[in-house]
Amino acid sequence: RFFGKIYSCINNKTKETYACKIEKPDIETPQLNNEYKILNLLKNYPFFPKCYKFCSSPHGHILILDHLGANLGVIMSKLPNKRFSMKSTLMIMTQCLERLKEIHEKGIIHRDMKPENLVIGYKGKEKNIYLIDFGLSKYTLGEKKNLLLAPIKKEKIVIGTVRYISLNTHLGNEQCKKDDLESLAYIMVYFIKGELPWQNIKAKSRKEKYSKIYLMKKKLCRMN
Repeated sequence: RFFGKIYSCINNKTKETYACKIEKPDIETPQLNNEYKILNLLKNYPFFPKCYKFCSSPHGHILILDHLGANLGVIMSKLPNKRFSMKSTLMIMTQCLERLKEIHEKGIIHRDMKPENLVIGYKGKEKNIYLIDFGLSKYTLGEKKNLLLAPIKKEKIVIGTVRYISLNTHLGNEQCKKDDLESLAYIMVYFIKGELPWQNIKAKSRKEKYSKIYLMKKKLCRMN
C-alpha cells in the first residue's frame, strides 16, 4: 500500500501528461526510492510504467511516471454484474502471467499483487494490462530466495494486501515467486465471482480476522 498522494501533472513544454507520486519525508516505511530502482530494472519492458524522475527534498520524495488508465478493480465495479466474464478473465490472466514471468526473470518479487495494481494502458493502449506499484517489491537476483520456493525466513511484518496475500505470507514467511502466483489465483477468483469468500468477514480484532482469512484460504486450497 502506498502511503502518499498521486497526481496527474503536465509537462509545460511537451504538454504530455504524467503521474506524480509524492511521499512525505517523515514516512515510517518509504517506498518511492525502492520503486524507482525496481522500475529502472524494467525500463526495457513495455508493460510497466516508465519512470522519468525521482528526487528528494525536505518537503518529500517525488517520482514521475507514465500516466496510465484505470485499475481493474475500478473497471470491474462499473460492469453490470460487478464481475468479469470467464473469457475476459482468462485474457487478463494471460497478460498478468506474462508480467509476472518478466519480473521474475529479472529477479523481482512484486509482493503486493491485487486488482488495484493492474491497470489498462492510456490513449490507444487500453487492451494492454500494466503491472504497477513496486514500492513493496524486492530484488533478489543472484540470491537463493530467487528460486520458485524460497527458504523459510520470517519477515518482521506481513507484507502485502491481506485479501490477496498467500498462505506463506500469512505465516510471516519471506515471499518468493510462488507467492505472487498464488495472489494472482485469488485475483482470478475475485474477477470471476465478483467477490472472495473472506470479504467482509467479522472478527473482534485484526489478529482474529487475519486468522479466519488464513483458514478460509487454506480450506479453499485443499479443495482445489
